[in-house]
Amino acid sequence: MLINRDFCRSYGDRSHKETCRGELVEVKNAVALTQRVRQAMMDEITVEDRISEEARQILTQHQDQMRSTGFLPGDV
Repeated sequence: MLINRDFCRSYGDRSHKETCRGELVEVKNAVALTQRVRQAMMDEITVEDRISEEARQILTQHQDQMRSTGFLPGDV
């Protein structure tokens, strides 16, 4: 799933407000919570981007073979 990087910033900014609203948890440092949520989301996006790039490279490496056998991505 592709997530916009700006969404991570917005979600991180709102995370402490939403978390504290229900008063189920106590947040002593809202700024640190916001930064950690942002970082966790950015880390996840980075992993997804890397996997997508690796998949593109593999498909590019094998595109001639797929054409010669008649199999093209999307035929599944």
